[in-house]
Amino acid sequence: MTKSRFDHPFRTFTSSGLGETAKTQLWKAGAPRTIDARFPRTLLPILLLLALLAAPVQADQVTSYSQMVARLNRDAVQSPLIRIAALGKSSSGDRTVWMVRLADPSNTSTPRRAFILCRQHGDEPVSTEAALALLDDIASGKRPDIAGELKHAAVYIVPMVNPDGADAQTRNSGDGADLNRDWGMFHEPETRAVYAAFQAIRPQVVLDMHSWDEGDPFRGYCLEAPRAGNPGDALIAQAARDLQQRGAEMLKEKTGQEIAITNYGLDSDPTLCHRFFLEKAGVVSLLFETQPDDAGQSLARRVAVAQSAINWLIADVASDPVWGQIATRTEKHLAAAQTAGGIAPAHLAFIDAAREAETMPRSPLGTAARIVRNAARRIPSPVWWALGVYVLLCAARPIFTPRSGLAESYVEISARRSRKRRRAVSQRIRSGNTASYKSPAASPLTAKSGMIGSEDNADAPVRSA
Repeated sequence: MTKSRFDHPFRTFTSSGLGETAKTQLWKAGAPRTIDARFPRTLLPILLLLALLAAPVQADQVTSYSQMVARLNRDAVQSPLIRIAALGKSSSGDRTVWMVRLADPSNTSTPRRAFILCRQHGDEPVSTEAALALLDDIASGKRPDIAGELKHAAVYIVPMVNPDGADAQTRNSGDGADLNRDWGMFHEPETRAVYAAFQAIRPQVVLDMHSWDEGDPFRGYCLEAPRAGNPGDALIAQAARDLQQRGAEMLKEKTGQEIAITNYGLDSDPTLCHRFFLEKAGVVSLLFETQPDDAGQSLARRVAVAQSAINWLIADVASDPVWGQIATRTEKHLAAAQTAGGIAPAHLAFIDAAREAETMPRSPLGTAARIVRNAARRIPSPVWWALGVYVLLCAARPIFTPRSGLAESYVEISARRSRKRRRAVSQRIRSGNTASYKSPAASPLTAKSGMIGSEDNADAPVRSA
């Protein structure tokens, strides 16, 4: 059917069996807005959401979970210093939390041990990139200095604590949880798996690596330790502040980057990773933060500084004699923490290849729901609030919109508008301008005299049902 020039794609059907009035009535059935709306305003937030979901999120710049597994396998095959262990499954059940051990295989007893956690927040890729770059250098033989240091210390790195969030580019895990607010509670499988590995390793120091979020008031690099007077072993806390000072000075010397020294107080969240490990597990623990994405530094620069932080910690643990004393001090705390949270030490099997354990097949509906949920988490909270307010205002508009005179039914409005259009057509026909108009075919709704839309009854009064 050739459309009338008065038809609108959002207002009428293209069926040839319906008259103008019937089309308008069908389109307006149940709708609370006036008939002359030219664009459905509900499409605006839908288009906005689609644009946000389609926006690129550094996928071409950072390493995905599958790419990380491939690099770990390659590095472990190339170097006997690198071995891999599976700690457990992520909250989605689709990915494994892997841990890398850096140690000299000839040294079976290493009392000095460091534990490094990367990417608890999936949208903070700097620490993962730094750890993987270091492993690549060790595997290719570019770091003989670290190979020598590993004769005196063992280093355990979890390069991607939150693999679900990393692949979805979201801060939270696949369950929507902030893993760095779960330490001590251990509601999430990722934190339980990492803590079970911690108990098996029994390290003397934990380094938790993060990046500031965009919009945070603090914009620089920092190393954070507890203030004096915080809960926990005072000597361990002092050792953390001493390590913090050594790290800031060494990184300034090696990279030229200023590292702020920050200290958390009693008002800090006790479920934060670095606070939990110092106060509850009784080991030296520091937080390392890099600049946010919008601070002006390139990703490569931030990765280089983060890699230097890992290099510094390995060298410090391997060479500073204070770690022998700290090992003795922390041993009693580690023994007391064995049953914390009801989590037993993990049985770690270090291998030279990361092999995914088989998972139970999931229903397509559950997979689709998880994909939509992860995509929705990419949208900032203010956007959701704005969208909710917009929908509420749209829903409330018919209630609060003032009307003049008696309320008209949709049928009456439709008839009045239809008569107006037909009068306009008649005027054009009388003036001879009929080329652009084709009268709609007769339909059951317009064939009977006295019905709405009938040409013979165009100006007759309409009574509502």
